[in-house]
Amino acid sequence: MRRKVITPEAVDPLRDFHGNQFERGVATAFYWMRQHSRQVILGLILVVVGGTASLAFFIYRDYREQKSLTDFEELMKSPVMASGSGAEKVAIEKLEKYEREFPNDHAQLRAGLKKVDLLIKTGEKEKAGDALVEMARIVETPELSALFSYRAGLLFEEKGKFAKAESAYSNASQKLMDEGGAAALARFGQARALILLNKDREGREVMKKMLEIKDVESIADLRIAAAAFLIQHGK
Repeated sequence: MRRKVITPEAVDPLRDFHGNQFERGVATAFYWMRQHSRQVILGLILVVVGGTASLAFFIYRDYREQKSLTDFEELMKSPVMASGSGAEKVAIEKLEKYEREFPNDHAQLRAGLKKVDLLIKTGEKEKAGDALVEMARIVETPELSALFSYRAGLLFEEKGKFAKAESAYSNASQKLMDEGGAAALARFGQARALILLNKDREGREVMKKMLEIKDVESIADLRIAAAAFLIQHGK
């Protein structure tokens, strides 16, 4: 069997190259690309295709966002959306159809705000609370998320859905980092819900946390409201 002879050029094809280290590095890179031209071309194709797909995605996303805004504006011009139209249920159905067609967050918030008001008008306050909870989940601003959660808590509490109310109030307080009057109100709501769920110990613990929140101008009023609530419910 004939033995294969390995030449110096096979070990280092640039052994006779004259230049500094940078120039040698560039020459080595070009030599490698010539030797692996198929892989290089395939890699370039993949980069181009991937970049084109990403660009197409962003263009399509922007188009859908703009269309969702335009369609919502047109939807709001519908007579059934007018206040006092008496067609609240029809309006809710149209908004829910819009939500299904445009599942992006901005569209959901646009439709949700209008739908909540309509659900309250039709007496479907628990559903309105559910919609607010979903809006609190997707909105990015903590303060706005807390507002949606707190409003949901009030609606759930009014309908006697105390477990849902407790969760919503708790979320509002956490979003506000237990700071300020709004957080104190959320904690008071959470305490009420817990006590109405016969979880007296947990409710009193939350009330204690409420009273420890600093920089609350209305804390004296909340103390009175808390005492009145406990007396009213025999606690």
